[in-house]
Amino acid sequence: MSATGLELLMVHADDRRPVAGLAAGSASSQGTERQVLPEHLWDDSVAPDDLSRQRWGVLAPEGPEGDRLLELVAPLMTHRAAQQGAEVRVHRVARGMDAQAADRWRDRVYHPQDDLDLEVPRYLLVLGDLDGVSLETQQVLAANRAFPGRLCFDQPAHYEAYVDKLLRWEAHAAGGDGDTRGEALLYTAHDLTEATRVGHRALMAPGLGMLRKHLDLGQLPAARLEANTDDDADPDVFLALARGQRPAVLFSMSHGEGPPRRGWQDPGEQRERQGAMSFGSSGSLQASELARAPFLPGGIWFMLACFGAGTPARSSYHHWLRQLEAVGAFSGAAVALEALDSAGKGFVGAVPKATLANEAGPLAFVGHVDLAWTYGFQDAEERQLNRSARYMGVVRSLLERHRAGVALAELYRHVGSLDTSLSLLQDAEAQGQAPVQGPGAASKGGGGASEAERARQRGNIWMVRQDLQAYLLLGDPAARLPLRDPAAAQQAGPEAEPPEVIVQSQAPARAPAGEAAAELALEVEAWRFEELLGAHLMGDLGLDRLASQLGLDRATARRAVQAYTRAGRRAVGLPEEG
Repeated sequence: MSATGLELLMVHADDRRPVAGLAAGSASSQGTERQVLPEHLWDDSVAPDDLSRQRWGVLAPEGPEGDRLLELVAPLMTHRAAQQGAEVRVHRVARGMDAQAADRWRDRVYHPQDDLDLEVPRYLLVLGDLDGVSLETQQVLAANRAFPGRLCFDQPAHYEAYVDKLLRWEAHAAGGDGDTRGEALLYTAHDLTEATRVGHRALMAPGLGMLRKHLDLGQLPAARLEANTDDDADPDVFLALARGQRPAVLFSMSHGEGPPRRGWQDPGEQRERQGAMSFGSSGSLQASELARAPFLPGGIWFMLACFGAGTPARSSYHHWLRQLEAVGAFSGAAVALEALDSAGKGFVGAVPKATLANEAGPLAFVGHVDLAWTYGFQDAEERQLNRSARYMGVVRSLLERHRAGVALAELYRHVGSLDTSLSLLQDAEAQGQAPVQGPGAASKGGGGASEAERARQRGNIWMVRQDLQAYLLLGDPAARLPLRDPAAAQQAGPEAEPPEVIVQSQAPARAPAGEAAAELALEVEAWRFEELLGAHLMGDLGLDRLASQLGLDRATARRAVQAYTRAGRRAVGLPEEG
């Protein structure tokens, strides 16, 4: 969180200018985090990665759609049944359950607690989009210590491609030919906005330091740790970073594209573009650019950005932002809420669908399915408290070859901690006491607190909770980095090469400014190019239209913008003035 309030990781899709976050209000106080014991595992006697004890099941919507989806993933179901030595349990779920209905279903159908937990599948593959088995159902299950992950594509062939890719990588690792250590990749889209500055300072830089420390101590099983340090955002650098030779965990922090200022033209445009990774004036990374070229093959992508994983039918922040604004905690909630236009129903984003369907893409994706705030890694009350370990714990867990569902639980266990804080706060209020101390809470001490102070405190805790709960796992929750089994690797002896640490950009080599004309010899008058470029940089002309006006493809137009802004006319083959 910046000195001015809470930042929001979203830009308008047309001009890529950031949507305003929340300005700090008059209310302020100090608090400390209450220590809470971590949640226990489903079966404490065995490792959470053991499918034979934790079990793997499927959730599919009722009706013909669910039947079709089950047929598409049948090979995966057969494979998991063999791994766990038991039939895969399938639950057919009513469409569109809200959180309360989902909680009742969990308590009465999925886990009625009328017997021991031995047959209840903890790993749950959810099939279809958010208007089928609802987002709330997946969130309720994750908050109750299950490991759900969702598989959603627009074309039947994409389900088959994902299943084939996953089984192929698992066979590769099981055959003993895979790597023994993966890679950790961190990327910040430095687009010169306050939100990414805050994100880099409070999350990415401390996270890098944390991972590097544990790598040096031998507590991070990574062959390579790499992060970018450029002061600009460059999609070419990002794509180059994600084309490594080993399976990798990629953690990126950027803005996600939200509605243009004019609004989306139609639901199709929104579904295709919302949540795309923004690189500021260099454009954005759309689903079409990630659908076929090698991108993080066999890896796992954690994308921190607004709407990175998808868009809810209705944001869970609505009422809490209104209440916080009413008690003076923040201002500007109305502006942020204008961005929450989901065309009436929720949907999984195009970017994760494209990467997961890509046969040379990752095996799992973690992203936000709502507005992504700095709440998750900066305390709303004590700004000096840093929570980057919440996210780096997921990275470390994945590198340790834990399954994706287990790794995301590293983040979700903090939701349980916040629920405990809310319960204690409610109990203290019922007893007429001052607010209890806890995450996002403060104590005035002795004399109690006003209703406005209690409302602000309660609202802040809920906002942190909702921010963390909105991270969604897409892909099979039993997927993991396709590395050789650690026990087999130990028997083979120590690693021959020490881990590598690279803290620099891996940008493709660029010719000096005076030689760039051979690569980008634009056939346009200088004044016309600069007129169009100015309109693009001001947000009045999108990258696609700029490319069309210049007679270029999208990638070349983006390179032209980057080259010109760095080195002027000569870099794009235009004559200098005079």
